[in-house]
Amino acid sequence: MTTGDRIREAREARGLSQQELALKCGWTSRSTISKIEKNICETRLTSLMKIAKALDVDPDYLVFGDEEDKKEEITKLFDLLTQEQQESVLQFLRSMLGERAEV
Repeated sequence: MTTGDRIREAREARGLSQQELALKCGWTSRSTISKIEKNICETRLTSLMKIAKALDVDPDYLVFGDEEDKKEEITKLFDLLTQEQQESVLQFLRSMLGERAEV
């Protein structure tokens, strides 16, 4: 899930249109919200903070998602690796964890 996806999800959960969210952020047009939700443009930190405040959500959630989002992304990325690359990643993770790597 992307930042744009999380913004759209939070906006829809609050029953807001793109235009209503734009107005709550102090913008006159919904085009910025539309572009952000479609991941067409990069989101400036100041814009992200306005959106988070307007939606009453943690800005970190909009950027990074929750634990399930992170696990889902890690799984998708890991699956894109070759078998050799996967082994390297696992070896790296085990070395980072040291003794705690027992699973």
